Amino acid sequence: MALHLAIALLGATLIGSPQSGTTMPPGDTPPTKAETFAAAAGQVLGAASACDKIEQGRLDTAAHGVGETVQGEVDDEDELTSAHDMFVDSVAAGRRSIASGDIDCDAAEAKLAELERSIGH
Repeated sequence: MALHLAIALLGATLIGSPQSGTTMPPGDTPPTKAETFAAAAGQVLGAASACDKIEQGRLDTAAHGVGETVQGEVDDEDELTSAHDMFVDSVAAGRRSIASGDIDCDAAEAKLAELERSIGH
């Protein structure tokens, strides 16, 4: 249930575009809820991690919460691996969004706060 709420809250906060490929698992298989959440959270955490004013401890706590949420939702190791890969790709996309100016650090911090609320941290 918590993952459903987290996905709903993060759905509107995707920093990268769906066309970037960071929100789709390999192949033609639609992403699972865990994969979708991992990708969205990765984009948020990636952008926030590119901002000096956001403390590393805060990022670590949020990343840990994301990991726990995803691990609690996956059905098997393949899905966990896919969610992890999507998370890593999305972190890079989030960092690029700050570097390119697509999002600023104030917006990244606001999205991080939404993520923290959605995972209960």
